[in-house]
Amino acid sequence: MRTENCFRTFERNCALLAIITAMVVLPSCVAATRASTDAATNVSESTKTVEAHIKLFPTTGFHKVNPFIYGQFIEHIGSCIYDGVWVGEDSEIENAGGIRLDTVRALEKLEVPVVRWPGGLFADNYHWRDGIGPSDKRPVRQNLGWNTTENNQFGTHEFMRFCELIGTEPYLCVNVGSGTVEEARAWAEYCNSDKDTTLARERAANGHPHPFGVKFWSLGNEPESAFDGMMVPDHYLDVARTYAGYVKHFASQSVWRGDGKLKEAKIVLGELEDTKIFKDQARRVKNIYFDLLSLHLYANTSHAPDIPPADTYYQLISRLPRLEERIKRLCDAAQELSTDDHSVGVAVDEWGIWRHGEADSLNGLVQKAPMADALFAAAFFHVLHKYEKIYMANIAQTTNVLQALILTQGKKFCVTPTYHVFEMFKPHRNGKVIDFSVECDKTIAPSDSGAPNALSVSVTTSQDGSELFISAVNLDLRDDIIAKIEVADGNKWEVQEVRRLVAEDVDSKNTFDEPNLIRPEAVDTDRLSDDGQFRLKAHSVTTMRMKK
Repeated sequence: MRTENCFRTFERNCALLAIITAMVVLPSCVAATRASTDAATNVSESTKTVEAHIKLFPTTGFHKVNPFIYGQFIEHIGSCIYDGVWVGEDSEIENAGGIRLDTVRALEKLEVPVVRWPGGLFADNYHWRDGIGPSDKRPVRQNLGWNTTENNQFGTHEFMRFCELIGTEPYLCVNVGSGTVEEARAWAEYCNSDKDTTLARERAANGHPHPFGVKFWSLGNEPESAFDGMMVPDHYLDVARTYAGYVKHFASQSVWRGDGKLKEAKIVLGELEDTKIFKDQARRVKNIYFDLLSLHLYANTSHAPDIPPADTYYQLISRLPRLEERIKRLCDAAQELSTDDHSVGVAVDEWGIWRHGEADSLNGLVQKAPMADALFAAAFFHVLHKYEKIYMANIAQTTNVLQALILTQGKKFCVTPTYHVFEMFKPHRNGKVIDFSVECDKTIAPSDSGAPNALSVSVTTSQDGSELFISAVNLDLRDDIIAKIEVADGNKWEVQEVRRLVAEDVDSKNTFDEPNLIRPEAVDTDRLSDDGQFRLKAHSVTTMRMKK
């Protein structure tokens, strides 16, 4: 890709399209000044306007954006599952077999591709048999890592039902820390066996005669952590190799490695802090039983009442370059592990914002969910789009915990600004990443060498090349960006839709009393500029769909 500074947003209007610069290229116009009702930017009124130039090259395509990048993650922490997903059949809250339906309906709209469960840290202390069978017979255990108890009312069948309701693929994380190979193997058989076995009969007796068909299986969570096994990397990889053979064969119902069915189940290696160990492993063995390498990425911020929101926001956004460095290193390791016959990818199966001092184990990792989260999420997706080896990503977490998409409290319900980014970015899925260049000298404060550009962009084309989809994030708090867009293929492109997500300031958020304070708004395409320029408001996310 010709730019790291990425920004790109287009515009339509036949009139605009006619602009031709002396140097090449038909600026296939861009988009939309915001109406006079636009909200004020935070910190102060915009002090100046920044200019940018974006050139698109639709005929130069790269890889496809894997839809699994837009995955979710739920764990037995605080009210993530109990209240956020599960309320019980006797609840006054509308539910289907105990699963709350307002959450289901919201996630249906996102067309969620995959959900990871039961952890997280919880997974390496979870024994799946505790969560099957009659609910009144299930044991109550200590939830070791999160300072509470676990009643096991939400187990394998409840999770699979939740996945069926929202139309997604289940992703199970097996217990490698305190579990056994046999326990993991038996779970794979229980879930996926199509044979007349004792475990398959037990699954049928518990309400599901047909196999669940779980494709994704992670071998533990973070094996170096205290509650995940405290394993040194070499030891973990030896243990994982033992688990992988049993789990992958039983999950895929493959009799031998060459029958083709083995590829139907994907094994994820737990997250290791030092990616060098994966490269060392790559030199020693090319193992067809490992499909994805796990990576957990959190943008950690400090929470203190005396720190201005703007300072916290810039601290957050300045994490992006370092997160991308870790992504690149693990993608390189995955490339070394790949062969002509077996491709290894990366699963960023935990990512998001963690506000230390606000979210901790005592409060169930609850933290605020402001507009700043949406800006970070959009820019982070732009990073993920750049790497072909990224197969999956799962935000932490879907409901009520950390960078949540959904907030609940009894009957109360609302979605967060981050939720809207997932919805707005749906057209990127399965799109082909194209080449583009950006000229924009503005970096966000603090303006050190590691500060990201104020303009973050990603551009994809539809599979048949007839549509362009652009997402652009102005990360700056004060300054609008006026972007001139050129499309370098000589075709006439027409804007079909422009949408924008913006708030009064980056600390604004949706609440139960004002659930729609921040939501996407349509930009009237009749208001598009006639000079081929498009205004990106400060701290906003904008998407544009164009057709030729």
